[in-house]
Formats: sequence, C-alpha cells, structure tokens
Amino acid sequence: MEPNTKESKKPDLMVESEEEFRPWSNLPDDILRQLIEKLYPVDRVRFCAVCRNWRVPIKGIQSVDKFPWLMTYLQFILYDEHTFEYTLADPVYRKSYTVREKSERERFYHVHASKFGWLLLRDEQRSEETTTCFLLFTPFDKKFIELPELPSSGYDLGVATFSSSPACSDCTVVAIGGKSYVGEENYIVISTYRSRDETWSSKKFCGQIFEPVKDVAYSRGKVYCSISYGLVLGAYDVADKTWNLLVHLRHDGFGDVLLDSYRITNHLIESDGEILLAIHPNERDWRVYGFDISKATWVVKQSLGNRALFLGATSLSLAAASGGDTRDIADMIYYHELDKSVGFSLTKSSSVREMRERERAQMAIVEYDEDDGVMNGDDETDYDHGSLNQGGGNEDEKQLFGWCASGVMNRIWIQPPY
Repeated sequence: MEPNTKESKKPDLMVESEEEFRPWSNLPDDILRQLIEKLYPVDRVRFCAVCRNWRVPIKGIQSVDKFPWLMTYLQFILYDEHTFEYTLADPVYRKSYTVREKSERERFYHVHASKFGWLLLRDEQRSEETTTCFLLFTPFDKKFIELPELPSSGYDLGVATFSSSPACSDCTVVAIGGKSYVGEENYIVISTYRSRDETWSSKKFCGQIFEPVKDVAYSRGKVYCSISYGLVLGAYDVADKTWNLLVHLRHDGFGDVLLDSYRITNHLIESDGEILLAIHPNERDWRVYGFDISKATWVVKQSLGNRALFLGATSLSLAAASGGDTRDIADMIYYHELDKSVGFSLTKSSSVREMRERERAQMAIVEYDEDDGVMNGDDETDYDHGSLNQGGGNEDEKQLFGWCASGVMNRIWIQPPY
C-alpha cells in the first residue's frame, strides 16, 4: 500500500486584531488623571460629578494655570437670623458664585492668611481679653477646623499665618503679638500650633523691638517678620524656637521711600523660596525688594521675572507659565483699590521712575506758554495696569479682576484647592 503523499490542507492561521472596548464609565485611572490635569478647578469638580467611577483622588494632580480667586465677603443681620455672605470670583471663566450661610449667632472674623484654598480666621466674637480663638475655613467646601484657644493675656495679637494645607500632618499655625509701647517693657510673643498637638506653644522674647510686627511670611520652617515697614526683619525658627534679627536699618537702602512711613503699605511675601518685601509708598507706585540672606540686606527688584504678586489682607505669589494663560500676568502686581482690584506693571513703572530721576538730575527743562502764562512740565505718565484683554468693554472690564468690581470692600485673594 502506497503511502498517501497528498499533503493535507492546513487551516489558515489568521489572527484577528482584538481591540479592548471599555465603557466610558470604566476608564483607567491614568487616563482619568491625564484628563483632569488639563481642567481648571471648577471643571475638575464638574468632571468628577458626571460619573461616580471618575471620582479619582484629585490631590497631587498637577494643576493648570492656577489663578487666585477673588473672595469678597459681607456680614449682615437678616431679620432675626444672622447671615454670613461671601462671593467667589473665578478669573478664568469670569463667573462669580455667592454663598449665604445662616448662623445662630453673630460671627465677626478677621482674615489673617490664605493658602491652599484655606483661610486662617480669628473669631472676634469668641475671642476675649485673655484668649484668642482661631479657625481654618475653606469657602470651597465650607469646612471649618476650630483650633484650641490661645492664651493671650496682657498683650496685643497682631498677625498670624500657617505653613501648609491643614490636611498635612506637619501643618503649623503661627500667631505673633506683643507689647511695643514707649516707656514700658517691650517684648514679642510667638505662638505655634501643630495639628497633632493639643495646645499652643508660646515663646517670649524681650527688649529687641519697639514697634509691632506688620506682616509675616512662612518659608522653609522659618517665620519672617516685617517690623517698622521692613527696616527691621526678624526670623523665628519653628523647630529650634529661636528668634533673630536679620536686618536692622535706618532708611538705608530705601532712599526716600520710607520718609513718610506712617502713610505707606507694605507686604511680606514668600515667593518660590525667596522673601520679598513689596512697598506701596504712594497711590501710583510699588517698590519690591528681595532679601539677600548672605549679605543680610534688601536688594531692589527691577523685575519679578515670570512671577506675579497678589497683595492685600492675604498675599500670594504665582509663577506664570510660559505657554499658559498666566503668561500675560508675568511681572505684574495685583492689589485691591477701594471697591475693585487692579494690576500694576513693575518693569514699566521702574523704567518710568528711572526716566524721571534722570530728568530731575539733569534739571529738566520747563517750558513757558506765552499765551496763557502756564508753566508746562512733563505730563504724568500712567503706569500700565495690564490685563488679559478678554474681549471688549471699558478698561475696568478688561482688567483681570476688573469685571468683578463691587461695592464690597472686604476683598481677599484665595487659591483654589485643586
């Protein structure tokens, strides 16, 4: 029997490409996080609200251009109920959200600091001569964290700040007060509270300062204190509980800026690890100084580079992204002016100021108009108030926060939490 030499036909080995199909409600976490990274804070909340499975942890996800929001607040009594009202203004979408909360009692809060979407408040109604009551509040989630009462008998408590988000275990709250009266004992009291502690810890330092602390900035475990409008700068090491005076000047380095120091406004800000002092000597000018630790002195800043400062009862610093929406606010200072918030270009104002100083040094020529007998000097040059130029409207509306001008004068900056 001859063997069967006919080759048997083999089936074709065709492997069809298989694609994995998933419902939209079951997207991988890494894809969800990539999508969320491209959204603004309000859109992140809306995104997570669309589907329960999309509610991945937002904490730690890098944020897009994180503009500070503007919070305006008003407290009033409505009939027999106490109402606390505040409005949050989103500069990106040019929208505002108003919240009203009813309470069984009157609540009078003093805002000390704003970071990471939280506010550090002093409860004026509960605070007494011997104790001070602080609380942390986030207006986005309407959460309160009440802190233990701080014994503060015998001295005035002026400023306070905190280091990080209250959700962090190392969050430290710092309150500073003291006495600075002529002819009496002068001292400063620095109190700290950590979330894992049950009580405040206080240290008293005598005989070193004779004026109250004007502003504070927390940076890398140290609390920097501006005294006498920046002529004196002190630093408190939270871990070592030590206090040192770093700068003790008498108008040196500030020229004529501080000759009328009782009229000026100053802010101490931590900006990318650097301590900045912003001084507002008059209605049309700002000066910014950076602290040189190696030389223990202030250095004039002609430009902020890619940074923007938001100054007020709460002060913030923002690094402007080169390709994002924040690129237009680089080197700008935003601050509150009566019932609106405006911008100020540091670089352009510096060039105008230098030009005027040169003209004064060269005895600028003053022309005489024979027709009306009026002496004409240089016209006042308006400093650039910068804007994002979002559409038409008047100049106020073109401002970053000009569109949300209102009659409410309690205005503070606050970062969105996400």
